[in-house]
Amino acid sequence: MHSRKFEVTLRSVKRFLERDANLNVLRILEKTHPADVAHLFRHLSGEQKKKLFRIVKADERLAAEVLTEMGEALWGDLVKEMDPQETSEIVQEMDSDDAADFLGSLEEDKARQVLALMRREDRDGSREVERLLDYDRDTAGGIMNPRVFALDEGITVAEALERVRGAEELEMVFYLYVVDRHRHLLGVVSLRQLITGRPAATLREIMNPDVIYVTADTDQEEVARTVERYNLLAVPVVDQEHRLLGIVTVDDVIEVIREEATEDLYKMAGTDDEEITSKSALKTAWIRFPWLTATLAAGVVNSYLIHHFEDALHKVLALASFIPVILGMGGNIGGQSAVIVVRGMALGRIDVGQLFQVIFKEVRVGLALGLVYGNLLGLLAYLFFGTPAVVGLVVGLSICASMLFAVTIGVLYPMFFRSVGIDPAVATNPFVTTTTDLIGILIYFSIARALLL
Repeated sequence: MHSRKFEVTLRSVKRFLERDANLNVLRILEKTHPADVAHLFRHLSGEQKKKLFRIVKADERLAAEVLTEMGEALWGDLVKEMDPQETSEIVQEMDSDDAADFLGSLEEDKARQVLALMRREDRDGSREVERLLDYDRDTAGGIMNPRVFALDEGITVAEALERVRGAEELEMVFYLYVVDRHRHLLGVVSLRQLITGRPAATLREIMNPDVIYVTADTDQEEVARTVERYNLLAVPVVDQEHRLLGIVTVDDVIEVIREEATEDLYKMAGTDDEEITSKSALKTAWIRFPWLTATLAAGVVNSYLIHHFEDALHKVLALASFIPVILGMGGNIGGQSAVIVVRGMALGRIDVGQLFQVIFKEVRVGLALGLVYGNLLGLLAYLFFGTPAVVGLVVGLSICASMLFAVTIGVLYPMFFRSVGIDPAVATNPFVTTTTDLIGILIYFSIARALLL
């Protein structure tokens, strides 16, 4: 929805909610796309959200679509107030993959109750959802839609077209998957091939046997990379015996990319998604506690190092003025290198085998920038701070060496963590920051002692 139109809709909904004019709100919702209805909740107060959701629930299909668009971070408190029967009726209106995601976010007891109610009313649908719940939520099996359109290899193009015309609620018909009688994936036919093919030709004759696929246990990040790499609208999911299980479509992949990018961002900041949804200040503080403790420990060590070099500071007081600059520049460029490597590995563009190639490139970058900023800062120290020329030399050499070291560890840390099975997005940032600060101080005062004392 256009931003201007959305603002008008939001103001109208708020006004009618204040007047308890539910019928007027319902009329607005009927003309609004479910994604825009879901977006309305982001701009409402807690009480307004509850009022609006009570109206949305009156239409189970609309409620299912809005909850699907809304995402777990928003639906949490609203769903808690729903009883199992009400929840079951809404979940049955969802696609199987969305229903599995939704039930997976509920408390275990409530999810079991909802599934039991679903079995009574929609046995086939509940079986599909339960099969999806058996897979890890972050795998291809967990995000796939099992309702995939597949055709037998022996049927003709004419027969295939008839089946496409007669099919209902297809998830994706741009690709038609060809299987044998045991549902093993044999090939793929595009809708264009089907329309332009000879009516008497069999699917075996026109299919492409070189199918890009993923297995059910493939991590969702790898699924997203596969879709991106081969520019697919969908990718089939198979089991270990190559039987077709379902399909992951591009809309699911977009959601995965958004989730993974958000998760990595939180991790690199030393927090997680719980902090947004949690209302407890104590819980939020506990989430941040480990990372801030690590920062405090690094700060204490830095303070000790500065104290250790106190004699140098007493003799050349001007050295103290440049400590923040040395640490800031090193930490900044080290963080930049780390982010590039972490993101490159997440996208599959960088791996451990490219270690020396990546280091060589980043070292050249660090050396070039270090020389520029080292000369610039050394000159500024001499001209504007009134320090002796040798102090400017110390500052210049230190910032150059510090930046050179920082880019190196900015590459090494993510590679190392990946090789030992630790998520680089979690561990890299605090380690890079701590190490560049410690080594930056050591480099600075070591050069100062060598040249000034």
